[in-house]
Amino acid sequence: MTYSKQIVDYLNADVPLQGLLPGGVIQISQSGRKGLNRVLVQAGFDKQIGLLKPIAVVLETKEQPTGEAIDSVSGYESTVTPELIWIYAQGDATLDGLDPYESVIEPAYNRIYDLLQAHRLTGGFQTLYSATLRGKREPDLNDAAYWLATFNAYGFRKFA
Repeated sequence: MTYSKQIVDYLNADVPLQGLLPGGVIQISQSGRKGLNRVLVQAGFDKQIGLLKPIAVVLETKEQPTGEAIDSVSGYESTVTPELIWIYAQGDATLDGLDPYESVIEPAYNRIYDLLQAHRLTGGFQTLYSATLRGKREPDLNDAAYWLATFNAYGFRKFA
């Protein structure tokens, strides 16, 4: 099981996060127009108005050796796999006048951070926070608001 699948399952099991993200937490295999779209991710979009629901999208990038630990006897070395997590909401203000960053994205981000920081992974070590890109808009998704958080999944792999 990939680290991103573990992360998606773990986040989807959290009831408070489900309340913030009715579109759920999904895993994609690539970013861009072939990643999050109405055809492949129907549950992430409102069926009546077509706008994106609050949702988190997880993309696992390429695993890299870290060089921190290598065991030539067993053949294992330490690795890091960046996990990119986009937290989206509609770009419009909510009915109570809050912008999407304050009402949805920041609370969801804080919950995700609390859940993932130092979270133990099966077949690996843990996830650690790396960086966040805040206050962005996605023109291809009707100007949806988003933050992009990066968590590094630390693990190990047997080399040849």
